[in-house]
Amino acid sequence: MYNKLFSTDRPAAFYFFTNRLTKIFFLYWMALVLLYIVAPFKLDASVIKTILLVPNHPPWLRVSWSLTFELYFYFFTGAVVYLLPGNYARAFFLLYLIACSITVTLYLSGQIEIKGSPINFLLGKHTWDFLLGLLSGYLSNIIFRSIKVSIVVPACLVGFVLLSVAFIYPSDNLLSVFMEGIVPMALVCFSTAYESRLALPKKIAFFFNKLGDASYAIYLFAPVAGVIIPGRSIADKVIIIISTIGFSVLINQAIENKALHYLRKRIYRLSI
Repeated sequence: MYNKLFSTDRPAAFYFFTNRLTKIFFLYWMALVLLYIVAPFKLDASVIKTILLVPNHPPWLRVSWSLTFELYFYFFTGAVVYLLPGNYARAFFLLYLIACSITVTLYLSGQIEIKGSPINFLLGKHTWDFLLGLLSGYLSNIIFRSIKVSIVVPACLVGFVLLSVAFIYPSDNLLSVFMEGIVPMALVCFSTAYESRLALPKKIAFFFNKLGDASYAIYLFAPVAGVIIPGRSIADKVIIIISTIGFSVLINQAIENKALHYLRKRIYRLSI
């Protein structure tokens, strides 16, 4: 997202927001309908909030709460970037990151209570995670020319060890949150910086590109697969993983890409 918004050839604002809306909602609504077919949920007024990803909506699709943060953060980020010149936008997000860092630290240390309040949505941990994502993109673009494999591999191994240790602590523990935020940011920064210099063999690049294209579908349909296959044995989990990946790649190639291309083309005509 950082590369898309801060590049010199970024799309016009109308196209950016259209692409974000269609990308998030089209597949989300498909997953929601499929979930209702296999495990019907109560249809009442609150369903509208779920359909539109309104904050604090009933998360019938277990991962939909995170899509709310994604939706509003992308639109807020886009608005700032398109309204402010590049350096001013970067300065704004730096100040925003500092404010979030202070708020999260005060909350986790018991100094303030923000759970359930608008402050949690605007300055809480999940917004902090997204801002760290922007920071990783910025840092990756700075260090990619000097990054070396001798640094990347040990750094990634240490990072994965630290993340594993983080799961030992409660999720609201300050150290755990720090490792779950800072460590992944460093992993993304180092790995993407190295990736910018690495020419993968075509077959391997093709494989990972397909998985990357289907990653959003995998994220959405995994909870549905978990409902269809309710067992929790190792075999059940392997089946869920394999079936989710296979189904998501199929949906992405056969439906999502074509449908998004068609929808966006129709919407783009409105701006002409």
